[in-house]
Amino acid sequence: RIRKERCLTDDTYSEFLSMMENKPFVYLIRQKNKSGAITTNHIRNYFVKFNEEVLPLGFILDFFEDEYETKEERKKLLDDFIKSESAVEFENHCRTELEKRVEPQHRFREKHPSVFHTPASFYVTNIVRIAFTVVILAMFLMFLSEIKFLNVLGDWMIDAKFDATEHMKDTYGVISAYTKTVDVASTYSAYFEAFLLHILFNLVIAFILLFRIKTMISFVIVSIKILSCRLQLGKQEKHMDDLESSGIDELKDHFIELAPRLQAEGQFSADMIENLPAAHKKYHAVVSFDFSKVEKSIKRMHASKGAKKLAITYEDEYDLDTYKKAWRSGFVGLVMITVVIAIINVPGLYNSVIPPIQQWLA
Repeated sequence: RIRKERCLTDDTYSEFLSMMENKPFVYLIRQKNKSGAITTNHIRNYFVKFNEEVLPLGFILDFFEDEYETKEERKKLLDDFIKSESAVEFENHCRTELEKRVEPQHRFREKHPSVFHTPASFYVTNIVRIAFTVVILAMFLMFLSEIKFLNVLGDWMIDAKFDATEHMKDTYGVISAYTKTVDVASTYSAYFEAFLLHILFNLVIAFILLFRIKTMISFVIVSIKILSCRLQLGKQEKHMDDLESSGIDELKDHFIELAPRLQAEGQFSADMIENLPAAHKKYHAVVSFDFSKVEKSIKRMHASKGAKKLAITYEDEYDLDTYKKAWRSGFVGLVMITVVIAIINVPGLYNSVIPPIQQWLA
């Protein structure tokens, strides 16, 4: 645009300056994480304030020859710039970057109590539910094993072609379970009649298990997202603490040691970029951390059906009592269902409990 208009206005000059990374040591540590700004390796290309105007160092040295006649005067201008940038200006920049992130991080934590202040009861209640689900699943599988249901069903569908009058295979021997007995001479219809009530009961259990397993998966996914968010923010806070306590000083000391060489060569070299202290990684971690991505992940989690069923979508700690009641609800029913399933599906319990009940009813 400047070339096309064949002139440089105050606006285009200001726009160019706003697009430039004008802090040489910030540019140096950002080499591996490009910022998208206009950058330069050469010290003389950096802009400084001179006579109330912002001008490139090289231009000042070449244009204002009368003010910088001697080599010492020219060297002093560059030395003062490098010294200020390597210590004072770099530290000010880092402190500003840290301050910009402290308050948003605090607000982020306060805005999501369900993530950063999740009560232990949320995990305890759901883990107990998972334990009951595992017990119910074990008893369901026990039922299938006791009456060899899957094998018999497969043979009836594939070998007998759904003909219930066909006789069962000899390999099954005598199937004796839940006070019922089916021998090798029995037909498939006799088998299904003998265990009809158990089969129907366990079909209901299968539906319960499908629902419970889906809830278990939702709990695992939500817990992973909460843990991931906490780890990311915890890591970010550690990087900020490390940078503030020692990282800034570590980088400053390195740049001060580097200053004489930079003054002599007049530009950054590849080995200067490669041999940076480890603290520069913490700087990158701090300035590149994006709260919005984490927040979007939490919002998606809150909007999911699984999170709503788990009642972990609250954004205000004053609502917590209501959610805790939701976490505890249904426990009595779950225990009763588990007891009933145990009596029906565990052969030893069934044989001990059901016949006496049948006699009493008779």
